[in-house]
Amino acid sequence: MSKSFEIEGTLVEVMETMTFASGFTKREFILREEDDRYPQDIKMTLTRNQCSLIDAFKKGDQLRVTFSLRGNKWQDRYFTDLQAFKVERVETDGSTVEPIEIPEDDFTTDSIPDDDMPF
Repeated sequence: MSKSFEIEGTLVEVMETMTFASGFTKREFILREEDDRYPQDIKMTLTRNQCSLIDAFKKGDQLRVTFSLRGNKWQDRYFTDLQAFKVERVETDGSTVEPIEIPEDDFTTDSIPDDDMPF
């Protein structure tokens, strides 16, 4: 099992679900993290049956996202994804409500033919 990470930030944007010829689906969303001197817009990814789980939130919501790092090589290029598997709304007092647990996906890029990578 891969190591998990956690980030808190404001939901900035939610993209449409993308479906590829292989049947693979993914959905990306942007979380603005403001702990640093300069705000960072971080792209997170949901895959397969997890894609609709971000629908429970709206732009401007404070979220805590638990994710794992995913990386692969395709056509001599390297790609990295931050794959979310738990999303919670964070209240102003720091507590969380409505936890949404997303089962970790055991998807590997080995199951997608080289000519049909989802990027």
